[in-house]
Parts: sequence; C-alpha cells; structure tokens
Amino acid sequence: NMDAMVDAICKEITLKSEDIKNVKTLYFGGGTPSILSPEQLNKILLTLENFISTALIEEFTLEVNPDDVSLKSMQDWKSLGINRLSIGVQSFNEDHLKWMNRSHNATQAKESIEIAIEEGFKSSSIDLIYGFEMLSMEQWERNVSTALDSGLSHISAYTLTIEPRTAFEKLSKTQKLLNDERAWEQFLLINNITTLSGWDHYEISNFSKKEFHSKHNSAYWGGRAYIGIGPGAHSFDGINKRSWNVSDNWKYIDFMNSGKLSDEKEFLTLEGRKNEQIMLGLRTSTGVPKQLLKESLLSSSKEIKNLIENGELLLEKGHWKLNLLGWWKSDHIASLLFNA
Repeated sequence: NMDAMVDAICKEITLKSEDIKNVKTLYFGGGTPSILSPEQLNKILLTLENFISTALIEEFTLEVNPDDVSLKSMQDWKSLGINRLSIGVQSFNEDHLKWMNRSHNATQAKESIEIAIEEGFKSSSIDLIYGFEMLSMEQWERNVSTALDSGLSHISAYTLTIEPRTAFEKLSKTQKLLNDERAWEQFLLINNITTLSGWDHYEISNFSKKEFHSKHNSAYWGGRAYIGIGPGAHSFDGINKRSWNVSDNWKYIDFMNSGKLSDEKEFLTLEGRKNEQIMLGLRTSTGVPKQLLKESLLSSSKEIKNLIENGELLLEKGHWKLNLLGWWKSDHIASLLFNA
C-alpha cells in the first residue's frame, strides 16, 4: 500500500528532524518515486517543510521513468519545487529496450526529454547503459549523440551489471551478455564525444555541461554527510557513523508505526574512513588530496610505481588522480592504495 509507505516515510522524517535541518539537496530516487501521485509527493514535502525551508534547497532531483512523464506530471513536479529530473532512459534503441525489459519505448524516451526541456528542466540527467554484447559501437555512438543533442545537461552512463536471481542471470548461463573489451572502447567513446563537446567527465560514470555537475552526488563523493529516508536507505554523519534502514517494505512500515528508527549502524575506524575517501575520491576528476596516500606505500609497491610511471596514477594540483585507463581499473587501484 503506497499510502502506508508515504505515512511511514513522513514518520521517519519527523524522527530524524534534528538531522535534516541543514540539508542543501534533496534526491528522490532508488526505486521509482515517479509512480507516487502529486498528493503523495506533496505530503512528504509538507512534512519536510516542518523542519527545513525547501526554498533554500539548491538542487531537488526526482528519478523518473520515461513512461511516467507527461506534460501534466512535469507541471505537477515543478509546482512541488522539483528542479532536476534523472530520467531512466537506458537506451534510444527499441530492440535494446525490449531486451532490457523496460516499460518504455524509444519514442517515449525521446518525448520525455522534449517535455522536460519545454518545462524548463534543463539541468536534468539521463541514464544510459553500455558494454553489453548486442550494443555495437555505431549504436552506442548514436545513443550518446542523441543524449548530447537532446538539450539536457547531464548524462550518467553505466555498464550493464548482471544481478543475481534476475532474468539476465539466467540468460547469462546460455549466452554471452557482456563484452568487456567493447565496454572499454565504449567508455573511451563517450569520454571523447562529451569532452569534444565541451562537457566535463567529472566522475567515472558522470558527464555534464560545465555548470551542471550533480551537487547531490558530488557531496556524496566528497565524503560529506547525507541522510537517507525510506526502506533500505543509507545515512552517513560525515565523520564516522554509517547507518541504514531495513530494506523490507513491511518491516520498515512496522518500525515507523512503532515510533522507532529501523536503522542499523556501524562506526568506521580512522583507516576505514580514509579508505572510503580514497575509493570515492579516485572516481572523480578532482582525485584525492596528496596527504591521504602514504608516501611509504607509493614508493614501496612495485605495482603502484608502475601505475605512476604509466601515468595511470598522477599527481596534479596537490591531488592524486587517475587517467582514463586508471579509472577503468579504479576499484583495483583503490584497493592497492588503501592505507592497510
């Protein structure tokens, strides 16, 4: 029941009222919040307004599916103060959307962007997926060009991941779904096309026009505090405390009805916190402050020395950062650099 979920979310906001009074960005996502009615969304916002001034929110993003987009829904969202959309386009190719089992088609994908632009949601973002066997270089180039020409200011591009217990996992047992070599070529291609258009490739998976980096995600990558509301949502106090809600919807609702938070918590050690900063920071074009990486580690590991010699790990403006090849291997490189 959607109303029961909305009520539970409102209760959690009230329980966390002390923590939320300084938030600067709001992000409604994970799942598909665009299926909520304007009344349900408004109920959540009215609860928030008891504790924060929504007029001071710098960026308010809503994740939407193209098939939930209409002129009316856009106007409703705008009237609620939402100023940025993250549109789950995934592809502009009809066959690929069917294969991914998406509920929208290519026409809806394009139309949702057109309506967003008309309604003034210029800073919005679209998601694209690459690296799967069916996707040729030409098709990928067409997807990226369509996104760049759409008038929106941001693209998030991810490789297809095979989640356990999904239709894709079943399929992957009988046929080749992913193509790692082509994924790397497609990563280079989107980097080159966006950079030539004057866009910033400012995080491994994120590309935007100069002034349109996602403020919300940049705060997360920068290790600043964030508060998660809703089933499965994670929070971080910006120092060392990480907490998360139970992800089962009904258990979450029961917790909130009983008037207590459902969050479990853990406290990061100083090393754990540093390692997290290294992992997140290396994903960005800024990199990590020089002092985060131990000199002794950089000079003692042969593998790290090679990365520096090859220019995959480089020191620039007092920050260690990765080049494109380094980014492609960033998880592995981060684990080498952890202050173990």
